[in-house]
Amino acid sequence: MSYIKQHILTKTTAKGLLLSSLLIACSHTNAFSNDSVSSYIHNGKAVKPWKMSIGNPLNNNIKVKNQAAETAKGNLIVKPGKKNKNGDALHLKWRGRKIQNEWGGTSATTFKINGKKLDIDAVKNAAALVFEVKMLRSPSDAVELTAICKWNHKCKGSMSIKPLLKRLKKKKWSYLPIPLNCLGKDDFDFTQITEFSLSTKGKLEMEIANVGLAPLAQGDKGCAK
Repeated sequence: MSYIKQHILTKTTAKGLLLSSLLIACSHTNAFSNDSVSSYIHNGKAVKPWKMSIGNPLNNNIKVKNQAAETAKGNLIVKPGKKNKNGDALHLKWRGRKIQNEWGGTSATTFKINGKKLDIDAVKNAAALVFEVKMLRSPSDAVELTAICKWNHKCKGSMSIKPLLKRLKKKKWSYLPIPLNCLGKDDFDFTQITEFSLSTKGKLEMEIANVGLAPLAQGDKGCAK
């Protein structure tokens, strides 16, 4: 299987720092690695220095340790999954229990990948965030994929992916690519991404083996005008 090495050499700050080359594959199958610039979850584990956590208004920062975590009231349960062998994927189950927030409404429960400031501005119109997933239970409610920049929830881009998840075949491993420019629009700062997350108020069950970047197909502009 051949590979494409896309050298990204771009100024990132006034200090004149350069972003090192991003190595990505010509097929999604080989796009995942232990390179923290282009891969965030590899074989069911966070690629260091990235970390995984879950949360809701009852406790918004529960760390995933040894591929396991559970929110208060068990609304989201994380445990080891299996693609080819035990532990090479992550099993996530949202149970759809209503979690009340401080304003009396209900809030979503979230799975998060964070822990590093990432500059991928140079590929925002050329790459997709790809999830390798196995759908076990299709979502019963809206599912938001969100990117946070600058560690600030006021600096974010999000996209509803429920329709995309519902199209995936159940109990089959699939690739779900989300063009970066569909996730972050307008003035979203791709030079300082600090978190990716999935959240829902409903029921959803799936396994995730890998999350990372891969090139868009030739001629695909994503959401670019």
